[in-house]
Amino acid sequence: VHVQSRGGQVVARLEQSTVRGLLAGGVDWIGPAAAPATALTMTGLRIDSQAAPVAPVEGADAPAADEGGSAPGAGSDPGTDPDRETAVRIVVPGSDDADVSVSVAPEEGTDGTGTTFTVQADAGRTIDVPVADLPDGRYSVTVQSSVPVTAAARSVSGAAESGATDFAWLPSAEALTRDALVSVPAGPAPLLHLRNAGDQA
Repeated sequence: VHVQSRGGQVVARLEQSTVRGLLAGGVDWIGPAAAPATALTMTGLRIDSQAAPVAPVEGADAPAADEGGSAPGAGSDPGTDPDRETAVRIVVPGSDDADVSVSVAPEEGTDGTGTTFTVQADAGRTIDVPVADLPDGRYSVTVQSSVPVTAAARSVSGAAESGATDFAWLPSAEALTRDALVSVPAGPAPLLHLRNAGDQA
């Protein structure tokens, strides 16, 4: 979604909500991402194995749609529930294909070494790149591309007992060059995620 105003300045937000049958699957308000660039950063990506997609159950044991089961045709992959997949979404707005490198690095307090992988994204298209096989914790994501792209990471969390899930979109952020004001919503244990993408402390 690209919003442009010919009059006064505007601030745009996009709401996304997911419902599986009668079960709520999460809701988030999504702010603007950084302008297309060849280097992008997203912080605070949460990996939560309790929210991982699961293969559908077939036959008599399969839950009905109103009990949280998947309706026929839901999702592009019949073996997973895409809305429950931690992923990086990449958009190529230009006319040239993009060779993209995605690096996922653990933040302080998270075990592991992270991962790096490469993908090709077609011009004018949007792709979702799953982020899997990492220990639970919080990570920062860096995207390097041969042509300008824009990106956001989808973080999914879940509760093992109830099966409830929620998600949050983490748009790529512009680098801070001066003081910034951050609004903190009411809620338990708020966290501010920062990443130094430069060479100096």
